Amino acid sequence: MLPPVLMIRNWIDEYDEKNPGWMLGHNKEDMRQIKEICYVVVTEYIRHYKKDFESIEIVGAEDIFDVKWKGYRLRGKKDLRFKIAGKKWIMETKTSSRIDEAELQDKIAFDFQSLFYTFAEELEFGEEVLGVIYNVIRNPGHKPGAGESLRQMCSRLRREIRKKPEHFYKRWSIPYSKVDKMDFKKELKFKLDEIDNLLNGKLKVYRNEKNCVTRFKCVFLRACASGKMVGFTQSHKLFTELKEVS
Repeated sequence: MLPPVLMIRNWIDEYDEKNPGWMLGHNKEDMRQIKEICYVVVTEYIRHYKKDFESIEIVGAEDIFDVKWKGYRLRGKKDLRFKIAGKKWIMETKTSSRIDEAELQDKIAFDFQSLFYTFAEELEFGEEVLGVIYNVIRNPGHKPGAGESLRQMCSRLRREIRKKPEHFYKRWSIPYSKVDKMDFKKELKFKLDEIDNLLNGKLKVYRNEKNCVTRFKCVFLRACASGKMVGFTQSHKLFTELKEVS
């Protein structure tokens, strides 16, 4: 069932209140503009993909998995699990201001997250997963022009999306063969063993000199240069969406 637009509006309006760490540093005017753009993009997305809500059988959404495999604990959260004609798929949704289609298609073919979630789904439920629908939503980056109000800018954005929705919303269906899945499992075991050896002191951390100064300077450049972690603090926890409730 499609959510009513008023419910979508409320979700967007309340999001920063329920997630105070989101978009730190933005003033109220910035937040208002971000929310209005989000509302346009989301409502037009639902309009564009309206048939999704009629033709697919949703199995689960935002589901956390927690499974054991070869002595390791695998955890994560899948965006959407669904069936088409009785066949199971997983959908991964991403946002991006820049979409290089050729580059993205090559990456998705062996994308870790997509294959990891596919493997975890099969491991947990013992049911074959055909593959992943990779769902990309463009962050428009629109701003009001000279003499243009926020409302007028949003109306302009909505017209642009309706005129060329394929520019703002892109999807790729990536079926994974048995060989793809087998290769992934082999590589996953290598990676997990390497992490385990590192954490247990059997492997040493080495500096990656190639990524010190690229488009964005590495935040650990000074630590690598000095060999000390003075001035560095652990300010937040990673993957708070997987936080266990006690």
